[in-house]
Amino acid sequence: MTEHAFTTELPTPFGSSAESDEAWFCTWRRRELARVDAAGLAYLDYTGASLFAASVVAQDVSRLSTTVLGNPHSHSAPSLAATDAIARARQAVLEFLGADDAEYAVIFTANASAACKLVGESFPFGTESALLLAADNHNSVVGIREFARARGATVKLLPISEELRLTVQPETLPAAAKAPSLLATLKARMASPVQRR
Repeated sequence: MTEHAFTTELPTPFGSSAESDEAWFCTWRRRELARVDAAGLAYLDYTGASLFAASVVAQDVSRLSTTVLGNPHSHSAPSLAATDAIARARQAVLEFLGADDAEYAVIFTANASAACKLVGESFPFGTESALLLAADNHNSVVGIREFARARGATVKLLPISEELRLTVQPETLPAAAKAPSLLATLKARMASPVQRR
């Protein structure tokens, strides 16, 4: 398949054409990831560690050069500034995901593996709950099964298609009437634990 054939077969989000999406991406990549081309690299490990955009670093350098931030658990002016920055970041994530802060909380962790470990350690698995995992998943997501098994939960692998999509319908998922269950799957570089009641 040629590059042109591949890009013209892609879905066109938000009513735009694949050509305009490709042009936008090429422009963005030249501006934000010029260091990859300068190094002569093709970077593919976006699941493990995505590359930062140059503008993010420039903006953060500017912010850190003009702001004094402290321990967010104290009450000094720098600490209150850090607390406010964290609250604004949490709110931005909720808004980006369209999530209601009355129902969801944003917890920052060092990485996806740390987040998965936190979910595994704190999720209320029990003998009447289940952990549902896509058959192909990141090691950190699969690692949650050990926490589930240790507390007697059922662990079930869900089949996926050749396109790496779940092939089961929600109504066929095992019911967990008396305890919460967890559907853990990897979607677009992000482990997405979703509680199902």
